[in-house]
Amino acid sequence: MHELFWITQNFIGISPIGVFMAILYKNSGWFMVLLVLGPLLVARYSFKLYLDMKNQYFETIKTLSNALDAKDEYTNGHSHRVAQISTIIAKEMKIPVLLIDEIKTAAILHDIGKIGISDAIINKPGRLEDHEMAIIQKHPEIGANIVKDVKSLEDLSNYIRYHHERYDGKGYPEGISGADIPIEAAIIAVSDCFDAMTSDRVYRKAMSFEIALSIIKEERGKQFHPEVVDAFVRCADNGQIPKTHEMM
Repeated sequence: MHELFWITQNFIGISPIGVFMAILYKNSGWFMVLLVLGPLLVARYSFKLYLDMKNQYFETIKTLSNALDAKDEYTNGHSHRVAQISTIIAKEMKIPVLLIDEIKTAAILHDIGKIGISDAIINKPGRLEDHEMAIIQKHPEIGANIVKDVKSLEDLSNYIRYHHERYDGKGYPEGISGADIPIEAAIIAVSDCFDAMTSDRVYRKAMSFEIALSIIKEERGKQFHPEVVDAFVRCADNGQIPKTHEMM
């Protein structure tokens, strides 16, 4: 049945071209047919290459995401929720569609650098020591270095590198501030922190939606980019931000 559907679709798509070529041959001969058909064949081949590259792109993301899932079960749901919230914020901010796709992908992979961090630190059931915190703070750079070596993901490296920077310059890894932080990274930062606050951890229970929202508001212009916070608050107020993880 599937093959019949495929054959029918191709027949419907190709038939008009066949009729056009027949008319062209009748009126102008083989030379004109080849002149028109050549670019069409090149275009078809180019489109196939594009689809193959796009499939490879998504397979790469899936592979990296699966590797992170194997490292930390918590990160699985977290990364996809951060991607969903980031997408909602980006749409509210009227970010171009192609950039929204990049933000979503970077959000899925924002913690990929934790692959290079010891399990004992990532899964420690308590407060981290200073030296352990210094190690965990390396994960944005590790993640950025991982994706920059993947041709289809290299444009996302700075979104991942800077998602723990603060608007006031007190973040890491470089301590950049304000407009120096890519807006894509600033969007992921708000989404990341909100989901972290509203998630259970081994050392604390999740905060309520309302408390987490109030903290995001308080950190406007300090930890978080003001425009991103404003967009997030609008989305929260109109119900676009899910109040429970089960809804995501």
